[in-house]
Amino acid sequence: MDLSSERGLEDQINTTLNEKPQLVEMLPEAEIRQMSRGMNVLIPKDITYLDETHMMHVSLARAGRIASHSRGTPLDAFTSFLEHILASCVTGLRKKFLSVRTLYRAFDVYVERSGDAHAKPTRHLLKVLVGLIVQTAADEATTLLIQHIVYSSLCLIYAFEDSCHAKAAMNILNALLQKNIIYASSILMTKPNSSSKNIIGHAESLTDCMVDSLNASRSRESIEDRIHNFVSRLMEWLQHADTAPVAGRLLVTVFESFHRTTESRNLLASLSSPPRVAGWVAPVVHAMHQHPGLVENIEIHLLPSLLRLDASESDEFLHAVSIDRVVNGNLDGLPEEKLRMCLIAVSVIEEVGTSAILYELSGNARVQGLTITQSISLHLLIHASASVRVAALKFLTYAPSSIGPFPVQILRTLQQTLPQFHAETDARARNEFCNSMRGFFSHVEVIVRRQSRSQGSFQEDQHQVGSSSHPLITSGFGDMMGHSFFLGWYVDFLVQELQPTASYPRHISSLKILKLLADYGLCSTRGFVLAMSRITRSKDLLFFEFYSVQVMRVLLDLCMDPFDDVRSLAATLLNMLPNSMLAAPTEPLLTKAETITSSNINQHLGDPVLSFFLKRAEYLMRRTGRADYADGLGRLYDLSYSRCGENVSTRDAATIRASILEHLLGSLEDDVRIAQHDLQAAVSSAPVHGRFITLRYIISRTDFAKLSDLDTQQWRRMHNRLVTCCSRIWIAVKGVLCYDSPEGHVIADSEDEEIDDCVKDTLSFCWRALKEASALINAMILNPNYCRMGAKNALDYEDLRSLGNLTLTQLAELRHRGAFSTVSQTFAACCTRCAMSENPMISGLPTIWYQETLSCIEAKASALTRRSAGLPAMITGVLSAYASGRVFDSAVSDLQAIASLKVAIAADVAEPRFPQVHALNCLKDIFTNSRFGPATESHLAKTLTIAVDCLGNNIWAIRNCGLMLLKALLTRLMGGTGISSTRQHQSRRTGSKLTYAKYPVLAHLVLRLLQGSSTPSTGFGDKDGYKPVGASSQRMSTVFPAMEIIERVGVSAFHKDLIMRLLTAQLGSPVWGLREKAAKILGGIHDRQVVLDDISSLLQGDEPIQNTLHGNLLCLKVIVCDKPQRYSDRDDYETFLQSLVGLFDGLVLLNSCPITAATYLDILNQVIANAMIRNKENDSMFAEGQPMSEHMTYSVMSQHIVTLNEKFASKWAVIVDGGLPRTNLLSGPITDSLISALSRGRVLLGILQAATTGREQAVLDVLRCLGKAGDIAVSAAIHCFNDLGGAFRLSAHNAIVLYIDLLKRTDSATYRIPLMEGLATFLDSYNTLLRSREITCTVEAITIKENLTQIMDLRNVKTPASPELAHAALELRGALLALACILGPFDCPKDRRKLEIWTGMLRLACTQRSDLPTRLAAVSSLGYFKAALRPCHSKASFRPEFLRVYLAVYDTLLDDDEDVREKAAAVTSWILSNPTSPHDLAGTRNITLSAVAAAEKLLEILQTLCKDSKPLFWETLRRMTGTSIDDPNDRIADDGNPMESRSLGWLTPVKDLLASAMKEDTSLFVEEKQNLYIDPVQESKRWASVLHAMSIDSIYEPAAASLQEWVVKGLECLTEVAAKEGGGSGWTSKPDVFTLGMQVLRATSVILVWHRKGLLAPEPSVSDLLRSFKLAEMHPIWLRNVPEE
Repeated sequence: MDLSSERGLEDQINTTLNEKPQLVEMLPEAEIRQMSRGMNVLIPKDITYLDETHMMHVSLARAGRIASHSRGTPLDAFTSFLEHILASCVTGLRKKFLSVRTLYRAFDVYVERSGDAHAKPTRHLLKVLVGLIVQTAADEATTLLIQHIVYSSLCLIYAFEDSCHAKAAMNILNALLQKNIIYASSILMTKPNSSSKNIIGHAESLTDCMVDSLNASRSRESIEDRIHNFVSRLMEWLQHADTAPVAGRLLVTVFESFHRTTESRNLLASLSSPPRVAGWVAPVVHAMHQHPGLVENIEIHLLPSLLRLDASESDEFLHAVSIDRVVNGNLDGLPEEKLRMCLIAVSVIEEVGTSAILYELSGNARVQGLTITQSISLHLLIHASASVRVAALKFLTYAPSSIGPFPVQILRTLQQTLPQFHAETDARARNEFCNSMRGFFSHVEVIVRRQSRSQGSFQEDQHQVGSSSHPLITSGFGDMMGHSFFLGWYVDFLVQELQPTASYPRHISSLKILKLLADYGLCSTRGFVLAMSRITRSKDLLFFEFYSVQVMRVLLDLCMDPFDDVRSLAATLLNMLPNSMLAAPTEPLLTKAETITSSNINQHLGDPVLSFFLKRAEYLMRRTGRADYADGLGRLYDLSYSRCGENVSTRDAATIRASILEHLLGSLEDDVRIAQHDLQAAVSSAPVHGRFITLRYIISRTDFAKLSDLDTQQWRRMHNRLVTCCSRIWIAVKGVLCYDSPEGHVIADSEDEEIDDCVKDTLSFCWRALKEASALINAMILNPNYCRMGAKNALDYEDLRSLGNLTLTQLAELRHRGAFSTVSQTFAACCTRCAMSENPMISGLPTIWYQETLSCIEAKASALTRRSAGLPAMITGVLSAYASGRVFDSAVSDLQAIASLKVAIAADVAEPRFPQVHALNCLKDIFTNSRFGPATESHLAKTLTIAVDCLGNNIWAIRNCGLMLLKALLTRLMGGTGISSTRQHQSRRTGSKLTYAKYPVLAHLVLRLLQGSSTPSTGFGDKDGYKPVGASSQRMSTVFPAMEIIERVGVSAFHKDLIMRLLTAQLGSPVWGLREKAAKILGGIHDRQVVLDDISSLLQGDEPIQNTLHGNLLCLKVIVCDKPQRYSDRDDYETFLQSLVGLFDGLVLLNSCPITAATYLDILNQVIANAMIRNKENDSMFAEGQPMSEHMTYSVMSQHIVTLNEKFASKWAVIVDGGLPRTNLLSGPITDSLISALSRGRVLLGILQAATTGREQAVLDVLRCLGKAGDIAVSAAIHCFNDLGGAFRLSAHNAIVLYIDLLKRTDSATYRIPLMEGLATFLDSYNTLLRSREITCTVEAITIKENLTQIMDLRNVKTPASPELAHAALELRGALLALACILGPFDCPKDRRKLEIWTGMLRLACTQRSDLPTRLAAVSSLGYFKAALRPCHSKASFRPEFLRVYLAVYDTLLDDDEDVREKAAAVTSWILSNPTSPHDLAGTRNITLSAVAAAEKLLEILQTLCKDSKPLFWETLRRMTGTSIDDPNDRIADDGNPMESRSLGWLTPVKDLLASAMKEDTSLFVEEKQNLYIDPVQESKRWASVLHAMSIDSIYEPAAASLQEWVVKGLECLTEVAAKEGGGSGWTSKPDVFTLGMQVLRATSVILVWHRKGLLAPEPSVSDLLRSFKLAEMHPIWLRNVPEE
């Protein structure tokens, strides 16, 4: 085609694109559908008429204001039109409409409507569009059109403006690539203009832009750069959940095109040198480093498909993720994302089987029967990162064969590592763990069932199983049998995890796994039951089956757990019990006159288990009133109600259920009556919410009507009694809950703690009672099986009217937010139920309530609250019945009209009325309710306008509610949780769904908000006194929302110039926050040189405008500091730096304002710092690994060192040496900021000069000089040096000497804290060098030790002035003691005394009574001491004096805070990471352990290396028995002698401990333990195992005899109490009692071990007591842990 014809075609395309669709009247949906179906009749008749039909379809398809449920209809009609045109055989029809006009219109419609139409119609349109292009691909016009589509699509992707348009563009590019219409080279050869906006439907300059793009693409840009750019663009979209799938598909398709098409390979090879096929490894790895948070999306959407493309690229990727280090176990320093990517890559490549490197590395793993993925996973199951651990478990439990068994090694490893997954504190990791186990169980189910069918009975092999607790390790069975043993062990472990003292993560994880086992039927297989019997060596197989009485009792205990999801899962598992296991009551439980007390509860112990637990739960609920006990009681009654008819006749079952209902209703009526007469008496003895909860659980059952078997009169009588109770409880509690401040109405404010508790108890009783009563009404309304007649016939007009009026009245009068949140749900359910009725009287009730709500808004116009109390809930409740349609639109319009009313305040009105406040709050709740989302879209524009109008109102209440409405609207449009953003320029989501094109009113609102602000002032305040000027809240409330919109959405292209001027004006605002916000936005738009020119122009006048100057400096700070850029041209950077340095005189030396001077110095300091170090967060301008002297920026910066030093020294002399004149001085903190900036600058210049000249003395001299200037200057300098001093590798020795010198000169805490922190860091580096023998132990090191010892000697140090100073001193002591240990023998008494003092401080700091900063300081101190715990290049060895250090590390591993545990785990990992140590893991050289694994491994090394230690014996004895170890004065001597004198009386008798543990706590609010992570029962088990392994020489015989006596008396006491209390299911479930019993049993196991070792003579009474203990009715977990004789 010649040039003239090509240009003519381009003009035709431009004309087509510029055509606007004709405005048509919106047709009804049914008519559009009929038109779509009638295309086959319409098309062949009249082509002229068809042209009009075509345009109408285009207009309908583009129309945006269509109801959400109908938006797909116009697209379906348009697509049907195109399909019929394509299939028509009419002459001239295809020629007329299969043209470039039609194709581009289809593309235009697809992109425009992809965001607001349904997915199916848009996919159908894309399919038809691609089909049309394929049909006309041979035409030259189509070729040019395809180029337009590619260019337009890339512009939409690169612009990062509209995520919906970008998704459409990615989808169409992907479709064209898959159909080979275009190739990957076509995309890479196109260079779009990312600033092209609104290209869809606006193509005036589109052709010119495309021509410029093609010309630019002919440049010799390397293929690698093109791919990196394209991948980085798509990675921006990959980080969002809605765009990640399509972005991943497009990337995969592009790289597939490289390998699939010859055209792409040839063209790309011609652009690359040497020629090669473009690879995906380098850009993807680079994107992983740039965006670490993308690992999960890359794992799901990208990597699996890419790894299947080419074997060589797969191997290249394996090298990139350090596969050799992972296989060898050398995990030290490997990032988490690399480990996860390695697991994914290996699993995919192993499945494909195309990797040469895996073949080489997998030899050892194949021999062991493992896949290479499983071999790698073994190293990572105990990794510190939860995501790595879960990923390793996922790939370890993946079965390559659907019927093949897992290797025994995997099952054995799971036995060792699964406990730590149950203790996982992260909820997401726990959920992923359960998902992994679901896949594992689905495979095991097949194996176990296959085994049970093929092997039959294998009871004859039972003698082969020993007494080991790990049958998988010792059994002689094959892999198939191993699965049954594994399941047996696992269920036993799960039951143990349900003990009362276990943490919430262990409870919930175990219950979920038990639920999975039950769902897969693994608990009923023959192999499982037999495996369980072998583990327990019991002949009664059913006794240890999963559904056993013991397990049932544990689950019943958990029904009273404080956590709701634990109670729910426990009740679910109880419901799955076989009929024979759960004995329900066979007679009425209690009469109304009978009272449950602690004295008569024992007479019911002969009842079935469930009956006993019901009575116990009711007793606890009445005694305490706690919500968890009340909910547990309700679940138990529900269980009893549903199961009581399984073992009796139908008539008897109905009688029992009727008695249960009668008992509950009677008790409820009595409790409500008490509350009506005496509220305080009800609070203490009649917690009515427990009865409401119980009845709600029963009534909400889907089979309630069937189970209750009530006739109409009985049901009506029951219903009326329930409604009466709900109405009366409202009357009883409304006096408390209807005050604006209900907390203070009962009793006046008082300092008496008992009075405060009474007020809290009363308030809690009232709101819980109303909450549960409302929830009961909700269940009555929603349950269709509430009555045999069904929901439609059960509740008549009067029932629904009374319930609705009751809840409406409650919402209108309530002031307690916790109460009306539940009432609002009930009212909404009532309105929805009424609207669904066929009875016109009932269906009209919501309209009546709506009118009453409007009247209420008017009536309460003078009673204003911040959220209008329950009025918004009344509106949303009514509208929930009409989520869309005429009623909804009318209601929103009414509220908008009220909110738009003008305020008229009469002078003689005492209480002004503002119904606008309530209307605005109601609108806010409507637009934030997701149920109304589609229906509110047509009202968004007007509501936004109303909210903006309210911001200018003079009434604060209206202005505040308008601002909250605006925040809610913007949050709904932009996503997120609020309007304010703290992420600076990155707060704007890439490709927001909110665009100016979708909401044109938004740009006008932004202009209105910005124009509403006043003009800026000329200074920070008064010219003479610098007094700050306060800005009005009205001005801030209008400008901040506008800036937030701009920050999230960007600047509107139609009003860009005006908006930029308004934003620039805000740089001079008197409000600091406005200046800062405007600077963040403009900093992301302006070029740095533009800002420099603006600042330079300000300095040309007589006196700079300080506010404007400060705003411009903040803008420059955003550009220079927050968004550092790489400089490819030396002249460019030198010009920038010269301009910046040239401002020093005007902004610092001649500037009288310290704020602007300090801001400029902060910018200059950051530029200097960027010239020296690589900032990993901000992507510094230097290439990693390049010497500093070779950096272009460094060499340019070094030229200004002398000049800047002189300027800094000059200002320093004025500020510090000469002092500022007191005139024009703002305040101390403002001046301090200038001094701090000057100090940091001088330190940075000193570091830069030292790096340039190689003389470290330069920076040392600067620090010494600053040491004389005061605390502010020194603190800033030391902090700067601590952060950046390592940039030029200052020798640790010189830094230490300098810090010691500075530390000797001051007693100021402000000064000493950063000095000690920096000194500890440098000393730790120095210790590492000494330990690795990179430097020798010279006299210098000894001198450092002596000087620091003198400074840190406790006799010469005063009491720390602040906790921060004490923390810094504690950290420094750890590093100092490490140095002393490395330098020589640590055996002199003086050194031992110092170590003892330090470890005593650690023990005190590690207790849970200490605050978190103290515990963090303790673990940091241990981290600095770790260099002394393991000699370099040698295996771990035990030094007796370090025992307390090991114990301190262990205590920090059990801390309640995750940060403390992670730091302690890092210390433990460092200790155990030694290639020669026999205690390393799986042959790994460098390990990174989780806290749970680190604690276990640390105990292993202690019991192996310290088994002869007497101090360890005493400490183990104390920890096993639970003796307090928090007293720092109770020290451990090396030989154990200090404890021997108290060996016969140091253990508190079990009788006294049990009496204390059994005391009842009847408080309503239980005080939470300080450490919820540690489990005393688990600790007792761990330390008992340590005692088992200790040698006889370490055991002190009198102490052993004392322990045996304690055990004997303990067993006697527990047995006696069991006989007296009548069973262990009640009193033994208390956590303290359960812990004591387990400690006695663990101590018993130790005594039996000592008997076998011959240390103690066998005591017959121990055996007799154990037999009596087994026969008593104890806690089932106690019985499972009774030691074997």
